[in-house]
Amino acid sequence: MFLLQDAVLAALAHTPNAALTPDIDCYALDEDLTLRGFGVHQLAPGVHSAGYSALVELMLERDGKVIGAL
Repeated sequence: MFLLQDAVLAALAHTPNAALTPDIDCYALDEDLTLRGFGVHQLAPGVHSAGYSALVELMLERDGKVIGAL
């Protein structure tokens, strides 16, 4: 799961969110975190910060099996 825009707020350590489970790789766009005044040290355990290049790489690795929602 790759969180973008306001969805990065769900990746913060102080935000309870049932969608963040250990069996799903979760990433938050670092630029969106910064724009909202948060840093990587505030992410929930197991959530990784990544940039646009990592997002593109992950989408290419999934061989067209990408679902997006805004």
